[in-house]
Amino acid sequence: MSATFCAMLVLVVVLFFGAAEFCSGRNTSFSCIEREREALLKFKLCFHDPLHMLSSWKGNNCCEWKGVDCDKNSGYVVTLQLRGSISYQQPRLYLIDNVDKVVSSLLKLRYLEHLDLSGNNFNGNLIPPSFGLMKQLRYLNLSDVQFTGRIPGELGNLTRVRVLDLSQYYYGRSTVDDDIQWISRLSSLQQLDMSGVNLSHASSNLFQVLGMLSSLSWLSFSNCNLKYSHLLSRNHPLNFTFFGNIQHFDISLNSFNGPLPIFLQNMTSLTFLDMSGVNLNLGSSNLFQVLGMLPSLSWLSLSNCSLENSHLPSRSHPLNFTFLGNIQHFDLSLNFFQGPISIFLQNMTSLIFLSLFNNQLSGSIPNSIGQLSKLENIVLFGNQLSGSIPDSIGQLSKLESIDLSENQLSGSIPNSIGQLSKLKIIALSSNQLSGSIPSSIGQLSKLEGIDFHGNQLSGRIPDSIGQLSKSESIYLSSNQLSGSIPDSIGQLSKSESIDLSGNQLSGSIPDSIGQLSKLESIDLSSNQLSGSIPDSIGQLSKLESIDISGNQLSGIIPDSIGRLSKLESIYLSSNPFGIGFPKWLLLQKTINHN
Repeated sequence: MSATFCAMLVLVVVLFFGAAEFCSGRNTSFSCIEREREALLKFKLCFHDPLHMLSSWKGNNCCEWKGVDCDKNSGYVVTLQLRGSISYQQPRLYLIDNVDKVVSSLLKLRYLEHLDLSGNNFNGNLIPPSFGLMKQLRYLNLSDVQFTGRIPGELGNLTRVRVLDLSQYYYGRSTVDDDIQWISRLSSLQQLDMSGVNLSHASSNLFQVLGMLSSLSWLSFSNCNLKYSHLLSRNHPLNFTFFGNIQHFDISLNSFNGPLPIFLQNMTSLTFLDMSGVNLNLGSSNLFQVLGMLPSLSWLSLSNCSLENSHLPSRSHPLNFTFLGNIQHFDLSLNFFQGPISIFLQNMTSLIFLSLFNNQLSGSIPNSIGQLSKLENIVLFGNQLSGSIPDSIGQLSKLESIDLSENQLSGSIPNSIGQLSKLKIIALSSNQLSGSIPSSIGQLSKLEGIDFHGNQLSGRIPDSIGQLSKSESIYLSSNQLSGSIPDSIGQLSKSESIDLSGNQLSGSIPDSIGQLSKLESIDLSSNQLSGSIPDSIGQLSKLESIDISGNQLSGIIPDSIGRLSKLESIYLSSNPFGIGFPKWLLLQKTINHN
């Protein structure tokens, strides 16, 4: 073997492993700066870390620590991604030291550009003005960190910041701001979220201030106690050119009443608009005409806006139907619209999410709904819809959830529903549906929840229901179902809650019920079940509640029920059991029994 060949072989091996190292996302050619490692360790000492989010923060190379990213050339820390829990009930980090020490340690990271501390607990401290010294930041997220008090104007020194999130979605409006002039100095700002910040005392030139930010394209002021004077003020004329750049605009859940702000028609780049919870019932008869001027709009929520039919298109205010063809998310729920649902479905060929619940819509669901081929979610509960569910519903191949409950729908559940292969949730409760449950429902392999309660369904529960292996809840109560409970019910391995009460079910409780290892609640009351309680019921280790009252069960209450350590309530009344309550049950003070 020649020396040249060996050298080439070595080079290939080196290049191979180097490429593998690069593709794996690891880079060991640098390590972090020692003074920055020490600063991060001081930062760590400021917090209680019950979920061990910072458990990897040990060793010499802080660039390998979780949540820390370094510049690949210099080794300086450029990113701290320490987002806590998205649930306010369990933040990941709890401040146990002075908040100023936190910022002091962060200031030693001189090249830090991205800082996310959202979802952690800062124990009601004030936002330290020293955050304004971190002038190299381009991204700052302090959402839901339980800061209180006034937002310091020193944040206006962050002239490089592009994304600023100070929202308080979970902890209410504890952070207030009366002087908003500092925002105008954020010359690089592209996205601003101050949702949940109390702006009720902010000066009325809010949007004049925002108009100074030429790069701003994303705005969220949800639940900020804004008044109509914050939107329009004679004393503070608006820069309408600024509105042409806005793509995301959320002013939902505020307290102002009035017509649509006139500047909306200038938002020609707008793709997202949320004004839900805003009373628009004053002078907004040209609502959809104004919306029709927004050619890029794809996400629209006007839920709970006190809207009624007078706001819909008319001869005096015709609609630009091209606008509807772009809409993907359409939410007009919790309003006062009347009449047929078809008026909302014209030309909406891009629709993915449709929510019109809790209106006063009537008439039938049109067959044309099957043409909305991109539809994934339908929420129409709480209306006065009548007639049958159209067979064309089976054409919605992308549908993941449908809720038609609390209407006046009649007829049978169409067999075509079995074609909805992506369906996860189906709710048809509190209607007047009759006929049997189609066996095609067993084809819905992704189904996680069924709610058919409160109808007039009859016939047997199909054996195919056992094929719904991902179903977590099944509610078929208050119908006229008959026959026996199918043995296949034992195949519902993920079911947590089953309610078959208020039917005409007969026969025995299947022994297979003991296979439902995740079951927490089962209600078989008010049927015509007979025979004895199967001993296998003692295998339901997670069971908390069982109701089999109002049947014709007999025999002995099995001692195996005594092994159910999580059982909190058991209802056995109105059954002809041969003996009284077993002694072990009478001694259970923690169990409610009847």
